[in-house]
Amino acid sequence: MAENTWVGSISDGVLKNHFISSQIFYAAVAETKFDEFATDVDDYGLHSGESATLTRISNITEPLDGTLIETQRIPEDDFKISATQVPVREMGRAIPYTELLRDFAHFNLDNAIQRKLRQQMTLILDTMYAKACKQSLLRYAPTGTTATPTSSFTTTGTFGAVASRSLLVYDLEELATILYDTYQAEPYEGDDYIGIFRFRSLMTIRRDPAWQIWHLN
Repeated sequence: MAENTWVGSISDGVLKNHFISSQIFYAAVAETKFDEFATDVDDYGLHSGESATLTRISNITEPLDGTLIETQRIPEDDFKISATQVPVREMGRAIPYTELLRDFAHFNLDNAIQRKLRQQMTLILDTMYAKACKQSLLRYAPTGTTATPTSSFTTTGTFGAVASRSLLVYDLEELATILYDTYQAEPYEGDDYIGIFRFRSLMTIRRDPAWQIWHLN
């Protein structure tokens, strides 16, 4: 470790000795959680217009019986095609500083500022993805009590009830059932779904014996 020692004495005033470390310490940055679940629009780039049009195809209703009867026409089904547009907007931030500051600075300001701007943009995009997820029309609220849990599920974009307890393993089972049976949502990996929760909201689940026994298997 570098050391500096003053030799001598002064009659009055303040004597200072400064040492600047060669190591830079950066402020901690929040971890992103939503960006990995965002989907890129393929083939969109320069000179592609001010919005991207996404085509959506609905499911075909499953018949009660798919067998054919001799001499009768093959039954015909309908499906719907719809589209939605995603507007493209320019984004950017800047940190102004003078050439004099760059000349006087002990460290390379360009590298430090660019690093922090990249981190800021990453957080901005992650927050945008989070807001988009929260605009979903599906709303689930844990109701009842810990001993007798119930739930409220709506598809209007508005909660049907106020949460009255913490999340339980019961709620994870209910959510998985809704995704699988009602919406036939594709699992994230294998047969498993994935959710994004605050760490504190899962504390009751981690302490649930049902959760602990599940993870012992």
